[in-house]
Amino acid sequence: MTNNFKLLSVIVILLFSVSLLAQDAKIVGSKASKKFHYADCTAAKKIQKNNLIEFKSAADAQAQGYTACKICKPDQPKMTKEAKDAKKKADNEAKAEKKKVDKETKKKADAEAKAEKKKVDKETKKKADAAAKVEKKKADAAAKVEKKKADAAAKAEKAKVKAADAKKKLDDTKTDLSNTIKK
Repeated sequence: MTNNFKLLSVIVILLFSVSLLAQDAKIVGSKASKKFHYADCTAAKKIQKNNLIEFKSAADAQAQGYTACKICKPDQPKMTKEAKDAKKKADNEAKAEKKKVDKETKKKADAEAKAEKKKVDKETKKKADAAAKVEKKKADAAAKVEKKKADAAAKAEKAKVKAADAKKKLDDTKTDLSNTIKK
């Protein structure tokens, strides 16, 4: 609310100052260039005296076919020093307010980006953990399969050895039996 009040005060001061100056501003022109200026304009000071013409107002100059100077802009109200200072102050306040808003906006955007990054990082970690868990399960399953194969191979080897021992015993028994029969 106070910013609106300040702005309104500045506008009132500007309008008052402009209206005072508009009454006192002297408008001059050059017959050679068909341009009109405020009398204190740098371009107006260069007009030769034999080409200098005075007008009652900017509207009067325009009515006579003259165009406004682009430096001093006499077709626009001239501001007093107080009005310029008030405008400058208002511009600075607006600039400061914009900077403050920009800073707050950036801070908010940074916070949102940080929160989003944190969320994405959390989801990424969750996916990575899930993938690692799946890989661990695969590795564990593969290790179990390899252990079962190794156990089965060891059992098969034991069975072979047992079978070889049994065959040897059988052969020994046959040999003994054969020797006994021969005697």
